[in-house]
Amino acid sequence: MLFRSQRRWRGLHSAQAAQAAAATNATLVFLGDGITEGWQRTGFSPRAASLPQPRCVELWRRAFGAWRPLNLGIGGDRLQDIGWRLQHGLLPPALQPQAVALLAGTNDLGAGAAAAAFAPDPLHALQPLPAARPAATLLPHALFPPRARAGGPPHNDAHPPPPPSTAAINTSPRLLPTCHPGLAA
Repeated sequence: MLFRSQRRWRGLHSAQAAQAAAATNATLVFLGDGITEGWQRTGFSPRAASLPQPRCVELWRRAFGAWRPLNLGIGGDRLQDIGWRLQHGLLPPALQPQAVALLAGTNDLGAGAAAAAFAPDPLHALQPLPAARPAATLLPHALFPPRARAGGPPHNDAHPPPPPSTAAINTSPRLLPTCHPGLAA
């Protein structure tokens, strides 16, 4: 028996795999977690349906429409989930983007993964991407700090400093050359 969140995840993955197969003109693909999904929908929780947000969709079109974007974010995804999805339908032959933006990793830390799990390569789970789309530029975003866990101290400062694990990942020598090829050693 699948839990409701698993049914939702599988349903979204199947729908996104079909979108990816039909997106022959997408030049910019967004991969990520609930923050990425939330650019077009809300309800990225196991207890609620994913609901379209017309205002967010309009802002999305205005900001990214010229690049014919494709949003493939699912709330709760960790890097290994995205890696699995890349191997199971998100990289159909017809989808040949020029760039892939990635905003993920905070769920890995929130689930208890240590910063060491990201070393030496923070993008290890995404190996299918450069192999399948070598011409696409990968645009990884810095990790957001994971939110406070239940029973833990709340985030009460408007802009708390990122925890050391997040800062270490965001300054990884393997991540920076991906974003800025001129920095490669």
